[in-house]
Amino acid sequence: MQYTITHRNTFTYDKPVRESVMELRMKPRDEWHQRLRAFDLWVSPRVQLKTFSDWLGNAVHHFTLPNVHVEQVIEAESHVVVDEPTPLPSEEQARGEAFGWEKLHGLVGEDNEGQFLWDMLQGSHFAHRTAALTAFADGALPARPASPLEAIATLCRAVHEGFTYRTASTTADSPIDEALESRAGVCQDFAHVLIAAARHHGLPCRYVSGYLHGEAAAADVADLAATHAWVECFLPGYGWAGFDPTSGTACGAHHIRTAIGRDYADVPPTKGVFRGSAASSLRVSVHVASLHETPRTSSRPRSGWIPPDKPQSIPDEPLPFSYQSQQMQQQQ
Repeated sequence: MQYTITHRNTFTYDKPVRESVMELRMKPRDEWHQRLRAFDLWVSPRVQLKTFSDWLGNAVHHFTLPNVHVEQVIEAESHVVVDEPTPLPSEEQARGEAFGWEKLHGLVGEDNEGQFLWDMLQGSHFAHRTAALTAFADGALPARPASPLEAIATLCRAVHEGFTYRTASTTADSPIDEALESRAGVCQDFAHVLIAAARHHGLPCRYVSGYLHGEAAAADVADLAATHAWVECFLPGYGWAGFDPTSGTACGAHHIRTAIGRDYADVPPTKGVFRGSAASSLRVSVHVASLHETPRTSSRPRSGWIPPDKPQSIPDEPLPFSYQSQQMQQQQ
């Protein structure tokens, strides 16, 4: 499947601010069964963009906007090709030695890949063990299944069936106990619960930030105009396999990967601070079109910036020295 993705974030401030510093993780990954054909990024007001790869191989763009501004617009356009992933082993194959628990335990701590697996077994900022998480994980998996594949599939179904998709029930920085208490949340919450539960049972898991094409969205997922999140679990004899607790199924060619991390804290699409005492708001627009659909067109020049929609205000008095965090987008 081929997709064109347009992702626009608009930050507005009720008072002039300056010295905005921002990191972006909006460029889709180019690996495995996903190929990045083109990527363009625009920022307004005009900035000098720099880029690097973080420790997980995610593309990170960053910039500093020193001048006074009351609005900041970031827009990314991507063209990607995504193939169906390699089929998962059958139930009978998964119980074989090459796909089993002993093989998985032997891989943890070995060489570079083993060190990475160890990292994805530890508690992290949003996906860590709590009393509520332990109770849920043990209830969902009271006895160890015959294979790691059966274990992660069972946990994925438990999150999907045990939680209600409900927007505005949590925020971008909600701990997992909020979703566990209300048994409601959005894809970000479901991914964190599944990751923490899987790690509790000895399964290396990581968080995936990206996009979901509408054809694959569950009927009860209301907000497709946002980024999506799911989970990848390492299976011996196979590698990293995607599972989406929002839909309760394995991931396919409709899932477009942007960044991977221990949890959301590693991969937010935008993260930064600004100087000033203004209240800020964030508007997000995401459109994912397949090749047979009509993508949204853009007449923007390939110059790395967007002409401002309106003049930027200049304050009559010096701005306070304090810095505030930019508002972050919850993954729906």
